Amino acid sequence: MADLKASVKERITGLHSDLIEVSHKMYAEPELAYEEVRSAELLCELLEGNGMTVERSAHGLKTAFRATAGTSGPHVI
Repeated sequence: MADLKASVKERITGLHSDLIEVSHKMYAEPELAYEEVRSAELLCELLEGNGMTVERSAHGLKTAFRATAGTSGPHVI
């Protein structure tokens, strides 16, 4: 489990600049609840750009998405 935590921490650290950029874009153009279309798209693009499979409009909500990576191991939903 320690290896997994270290791997996740390393990955997030490597994405630091991208995460800050996305947060600044979201802050610059705030959206109302359940209308976060631009924010959802920014996040989906970031996830896809880092190898994840993204399902847009998940669970019947246009602003919801589900991202998956890999086929085994711990899952976060």
